[in-house]
Amino acid sequence: MQLARSNDKLASEVRVRTSGRTRLYRAWYWLRLKIQMAIGRFVFPRHMRFGGVDWGRYQRGAVTNTDFRKFDDVLRHILAGTARQRQELAGYLEGEFEKGRLVYGLCAAPAAVMTCLIFNRDGEHVHFVDGVDGGYAKATTQMKQRSTHLTAES
Repeated sequence: MQLARSNDKLASEVRVRTSGRTRLYRAWYWLRLKIQMAIGRFVFPRHMRFGGVDWGRYQRGAVTNTDFRKFDDVLRHILAGTARQRQELAGYLEGEFEKGRLVYGLCAAPAAVMTCLIFNRDGEHVHFVDGVDGGYAKATTQMKQRSTHLTAES
């Protein structure tokens, strides 16, 4: 997990968090966000306690608390890998699909986005990860098309 460094990436949060606010508020929020990122880049790698939170533990907890459960008999998963690994995975999944063992959807995205629900920074938080271009939605559409095709052949 790495903190965003580019202004383009941070600008999205600023737009969402300051929508309908004054320019002065927007500038204040931007400055506050940049300061938070600077502090984070200092405390995260050093696993420091700051503001009553063990930030090294928080980073490990973000991984541990990332949602990975299976709902509705469907496994939804984000993987990082090379183009070759993705091709190998797609080949394997396609082979299993052709044998009638599973239905799948796949979407490759250049990056991921994490949405966080933080109840307490010292342990009570859950994170949802998705591809930046609507990965789950695109993969679900592909999966439904395959499922329809499989049902039509039966």
